Amino acid sequence: MAKLLVDFGVDIREYDKKDLILNATKERGKTLVELAEQINLILNAPTAYNEKNAKKAFKGDASDILKEFSEMLQESTANSVSDYHVLIEKIVADKEIGFGKIGMPLRVSLLGSMTGSGLDEIMAIIGTDETIKRIKKAMEFINAN
Repeated sequence: MAKLLVDFGVDIREYDKKDLILNATKERGKTLVELAEQINLILNAPTAYNEKNAKKAFKGDASDILKEFSEMLQESTANSVSDYHVLIEKIVADKEIGFGKIGMPLRVSLLGSMTGSGLDEIMAIIGTDETIKRIKKAMEFINAN
């Protein structure tokens, strides 16, 4: 599969997490074109945010919740899908919020829109440092708007 994706501009043949990324994207990508798009969403940090999605996701206390989640990530040793899943569950429980309060702003922070693979899978693929970097960029965007 990874070999076939090269013709669509995605080369993950040497990527250390290629099995994880293929598993995370295969259900959303029904064709090789769609699969390539899903992989690119994950591997390439957003350069802009979908305006409609950002307006919906980045409202209220989204910046504060993202900041707290970013701090949790910095203190964690998370590196697997289950580790990141536990962190998401923890912030939901600690802040007594619904999943959408972290899910929507986190998804838009990581992907630029509200479509894509599971958040825990995305974070396991891109890693903690890149996740924090994308969250900080989104917080700058929120605070500037």
